[in-house]
Amino acid sequence: MIGRKLIRVLFLASVASSVIIAGSSRRNLIGPRPLVVQLWRVAKSAKVPMWKRGEFHEQEFRYLGQTKSTHSYHLVNFVTTWGRSYRATKRLLIFDSQLHFVGMYSHLDPEVKSLKGNQLILDSGQVDFSVSPPEKIEDSVFESAASILKDY
Repeated sequence: MIGRKLIRVLFLASVASSVIIAGSSRRNLIGPRPLVVQLWRVAKSAKVPMWKRGEFHEQEFRYLGQTKSTHSYHLVNFVTTWGRSYRATKRLLIFDSQLHFVGMYSHLDPEVKSLKGNQLILDSGQVDFSVSPPEKIEDSVFESAASILKDY
């Protein structure tokens, strides 16, 4: 009898906690302020696909830095996680030196670690940004800002 009550209480607690988790969203802007806040606003106005609060578990908008090339770029790692499974949508957002949104890589599979000079450091190696954003990173194809806006 006590065993059934315990199981029932645990079941109800897990259902209640999943409702609480499903209804809350946490968004973290990580990097130097006010720059990271300005990049967030630019991304939103440029129609970068985003979700409203309550539609995701956690979002991390992490400023990686600025490349040191002739045409410098600001790189932002943008990861959205979903619920208890922590499935993630990973994007790398690219902004030019004037803070205009240039484009992004969607569904980026390798883990983005950091930016060192013009080299984006990934779990699987390095990607060179010394001239321009590369056409592909692993299986993720570069999507220009114009192509993203066209879909809206």
